[in-house]
Amino acid sequence: MYDSQNQPLSFLVQVVDLTRHKLAELALQRAEERYQVLFENATEGIFQMTRQGYYISANPALANILGYESPEDLITSLTDVSKQLFLEPMRWPEFLDQMDESGEVADFVAQVHRKDGSLIWISLGVHTVVDAAGSFLYFEGTVEDITERQQAEERLLYSALYDSLTGLPNRTLFTTRLQQALGLAQEDPDWSFTLLFLDLDRFKVVNDSLGPLVGDQLLVKISDRLRACLKDADTLARLGGDEFAILLEGAQTPEESLVMAKKIHTGLHHPFQLQDQEFFISASIGIVPCRDSKTGELYTTIEDLLRDADIAMYRAKHRGRACSQVFDSSTHSSPLSQLQLETDLRRCLERNELQLLYQPIVAVPSGKVASFEALVRWHHPEWGLISPTEFIPIAEETGLIVPLGRWVMEEACRQLRTWQTEGLVDESVKMAVNVAGPQLTHTDLVKQIQEILQETQLAASCLRVEITESILNGDENEIEGHLERIKEIGVKLCIDDFGTGYSSFSRLHRFPIDALKIDRSFVIPSKMSEGKWDIIKTIVSLTGDLEIGAIAEGVETREQLIQIQKTGCEYIQGYFFSSPLSSKEAALLLQRGGFEELLNPAKSEVLPVAGV
Repeated sequence: MYDSQNQPLSFLVQVVDLTRHKLAELALQRAEERYQVLFENATEGIFQMTRQGYYISANPALANILGYESPEDLITSLTDVSKQLFLEPMRWPEFLDQMDESGEVADFVAQVHRKDGSLIWISLGVHTVVDAAGSFLYFEGTVEDITERQQAEERLLYSALYDSLTGLPNRTLFTTRLQQALGLAQEDPDWSFTLLFLDLDRFKVVNDSLGPLVGDQLLVKISDRLRACLKDADTLARLGGDEFAILLEGAQTPEESLVMAKKIHTGLHHPFQLQDQEFFISASIGIVPCRDSKTGELYTTIEDLLRDADIAMYRAKHRGRACSQVFDSSTHSSPLSQLQLETDLRRCLERNELQLLYQPIVAVPSGKVASFEALVRWHHPEWGLISPTEFIPIAEETGLIVPLGRWVMEEACRQLRTWQTEGLVDESVKMAVNVAGPQLTHTDLVKQIQEILQETQLAASCLRVEITESILNGDENEIEGHLERIKEIGVKLCIDDFGTGYSSFSRLHRFPIDALKIDRSFVIPSKMSEGKWDIIKTIVSLTGDLEIGAIAEGVETREQLIQIQKTGCEYIQGYFFSSPLSSKEAALLLQRGGFEELLNPAKSEVLPVAGV
């Protein structure tokens, strides 16, 4: 305060309490410090970014996630995220659209490039920052590296949709694609597809003989062969076990599908090499076009498609190994239910539904019948003739093979004894009866054989028991004991299907074998390579060294006969001479005297006598 002469008189003081303001400034400063600490030390990336796609700020964690040496390196190097960051450039416009719509995104997932070019998955949480007037300033958000989580999800999804062993689509994914194909066919009458259902023939032999590990390795190689047969548009799936399915898109006719099936059979024909051993595997294929070839009617559900493909596959197995069958109404009218088969199989003996057929085995060069193989057939009252490939495995699984096998052996021995008493054969002619693994290990087998021989009055030397080679791959001491006991009572022993059970000649020394049958897979192909015939010739030579007989089965043509004769094989079996015969037909054959004319090159025009 001043007087009139401008001299100070007093002071007027105003005091303002700034405590609250200073505390607020201090709190803000501390908050900024804490934010900076969090910003610098956060484990997740934090950033501010312009709408044009370059960074205003970035913390060390973000630089580390994206592979840059420092935030400054990231900001100066990464100037256009749409081109430099995102694997798919369109993801940036998609991100902007979401931000414009809601002003924030909570979990925007994208695959991005790191500085070194490697790829990772990130999740963005971003919000828009505006000024007091509401104008856009920048995007602010966080980045999390979710690569491990994404890979885990992908692995989980893969395991849910793909077979872990072969890498093929599994049943779940295959049925999804089948449903999509059916939807396309429903929308477009000119578009079609075909379903192929494959079941490997006698694959169980591999698992039982060499274990599931070798079986799995074989399945991988088989899936590779099948892939090589297909086009990129086709879908191959493993449905489980040894079952595969193929979706042929665009296949118009059953004929086109049969061409593909033939290609698959050819692809599987060549041996598989595993652990220095050769494996021969074939497949039975059921074929179902999406539209009925006669009516043009389209299937309505994939369940019906799969059911009919399964039925067609069983019909293919009924025809024999490496066969295909196109589904039709006749196959649909007689579906084979395994449960129903098992139920009826338990009653077939008491109903007299089984029948034995006899296929001759011919001595070379005389053409005389050296023996017969007894083959069982089941005439079902509703389904007609059922192949042994369908009911024998069920009999083995349920234990019914023991009573069924006894019936077969008793009937076969009785028939041979009848031919002997009628003077049609002498005791040099044998009767071969197949014995399955469960029968061989049955404690009463030798006793059963003795009882049957006594009841039928047949000499033990006239009976030959045939076992598959795969049985020898079990407990050698146990198997040897069973075979020795059979041998002790005078019964002959033969290894059936030799070449498919994966045993070696060196192991045969352990077993009291009288003969072996060379599997038909070495003989049946119409155009055999010299290597195949060399294999047969080697087998025949080694049987001579072991002083056991050799029988070539599956001979169907004169060309095969001539080649087999060149190998020196002394016994031959196959449709070139005769199909399996009824007892009456076999008796007529014996009365005629055999097949000398078929073995005489001068009579090369003589027709085979299959079905005498």
